[in-house]
Amino acid sequence: DKSIVVLADMCGACERIYNSPIPLVYTRHTARGLSAWLIPLPFALYEPFANTWNHIGMIPCAALLSFFFFGIEELAVQLEEPFSILAMKTYTDGIGLSADEYAMWHFVEEENSSPKLQFDQADAMITQVSMMEKK
Repeated sequence: DKSIVVLADMCGACERIYNSPIPLVYTRHTARGLSAWLIPLPFALYEPFANTWNHIGMIPCAALLSFFFFGIEELAVQLEEPFSILAMKTYTDGIGLSADEYAMWHFVEEENSSPKLQFDQADAMITQVSMMEKK
C-alpha cells in the first residue's frame, strides 16, 4: 500500500512539472541577449582577421559561431520541456504492464494454492492483456 501511495505522489509531482509553464519572457530574453551579442560579433572579429584577404574570413567564422550558439539556445528551449522530447508512452506502457503482471500474480496466489496452476493462469492473463493493448 505504501508503494502505491509513493507512486501516486511521484505521478502528481510529474504532472506539476509537466503543467508548469516556462515563462515566455525567459525564452525571449535569452534569444534577444544572444542576438545582441552575435550581431556585433563581425566587428569584434575584424582585427583578428586582418591577415585574410579583405577580412573575408570573419564572415564564415561569425556564421559558424552563430550557428553553434543558436543551436545551444534551441537545445536549452527543448530541454525546458522534457516530456515533449522523451518517449514517455514507452516508459508508462512498461510500468503498466509490470503493474498488471504483479496484480495478476497477487490475485492468482490468493485464489489457488497450486504453483503450476498459478503460473498457467497468470501467463494466460498476461497474454490477454498484451492482446488487448495491441488492439
